[in-house]
Amino acid sequence: MEEKNKDNIKPPIETPDRDIRGQAFKGRPKRGVGLRAFGSILFFLGILNIMFSLKAGVEIQGFYIFLIAAGAIFFTIGLWRNRAS
Repeated sequence: MEEKNKDNIKPPIETPDRDIRGQAFKGRPKRGVGLRAFGSILFFLGILNIMFSLKAGVEIQGFYIFLIAAGAIFFTIGLWRNRAS
């Protein structure tokens, strides 16, 4: 059995502006997206916990303040990494 003629199939062109799958992208990839997402999740979890504590009439714990501060710090680091690249 002979293999079919594969001359009709052209390989993808390897250029610097194409990623692994052959799809074109412009510019450099964004950096710090994961840190910004993680920071915003921590921030909103802290805010949500504080709102529920206030609604229930329970004392606000310091851990919730720490969540908000850590979220803001991670978000800021993500913004800085995107700006630096």
